[in-house]
Amino acid sequence: MAVSAEEFLEVASRRSGDSIQVARELLEMGYPSPAFVWAVRAVEIFYKEFLLAPYYYDGDWAWAVRKASKLFGSSNWDKAIVKVDEVFGPLDKMVTEVGNDALDVWIKQIVRIRGDIVHGRMNADPETAQLAVGYADQLITQLKLRVVVTRKHPFSEVFMVHQAARFIFCHLEDRALVHRHA
Repeated sequence: MAVSAEEFLEVASRRSGDSIQVARELLEMGYPSPAFVWAVRAVEIFYKEFLLAPYYYDGDWAWAVRKASKLFGSSNWDKAIVKVDEVFGPLDKMVTEVGNDALDVWIKQIVRIRGDIVHGRMNADPETAQLAVGYADQLITQLKLRVVVTRKHPFSEVFMVHQAARFIFCHLEDRALVHRHA
């Protein structure tokens, strides 16, 4: 059975969202290091499955995810970012509150710390883990917004169809309410 782009992207988005939720729960339970790792995992899933897999899709989503995972390799964020920009962009640059490139901060600080945690070189404190969880959540949101406006990613079409349907539904609902009260 073929899976539509809409269904696939919904699952990919849910998987990354579930990882963010696990990160939050781990943080609440007092496990900041695993929370930090799960936050990074959420963005990694998002890049592989939501951003890169649609580029490789040729009728087989499993193959597309394998190709995206192969490109991503062992945490090759630079390669993944370049490919996303090449295929769907260039995406508008994301900047931090102080004007730094948000993806550069992600790779050089957050992903590096994740590596140190995974390899036993450090543990995250709750504040650092909270920062990583919030950063991951915001990064995913900002990336979704950027691919919507490019009109080159399948999510853009799915989003536009849903927005049009929502607009039509709200318009019809408003007309029905006006009609009932007239």
